Amino acid sequence: MAALIRNEMLYTLKTEIYHFSVSLLDFFVIWAVFKDARFGALAFAVAFFVDVDHLLDYFLAEGCRLDLKSFLSGRYLGKGQRLLIIFHAWEYVLVLFVLYILTHNPVFASLSIALFSHLCVDVITNRQVVNLGYF
Repeated sequence: MAALIRNEMLYTLKTEIYHFSVSLLDFFVIWAVFKDARFGALAFAVAFFVDVDHLLDYFLAEGCRLDLKSFLSGRYLGKGQRLLIIFHAWEYVLVLFVLYILTHNPVFASLSIALFSHLCVDVITNRQVVNLGYF
């Protein structure tokens, strides 16, 4: 059991390194395009920290206690019937992109690109995301 938890934590660490790397790329691309580091920082923060919605699933499965080892293992994900990862949705990417096209506000572009990159990393690295799992 300890080896399984260790493997799950290593898997989580590996995917978070991918998320961090892509988030950093988002920062530099958005900064270069809009010539404003604030939009890049927004993209970085959203792309990396969008996983905060996993805390809701964790607390629903485990109650109001936070055990970092248990959280990072991801074992709580199988306890409920459904996951409530409310920030993981391709629809947000499309809506934010359309808002950018309509308003030309770089905030919407930054958010759209950040969510897009995060979801792409999830689809590529997460063995639990199948087919249209985020629709």
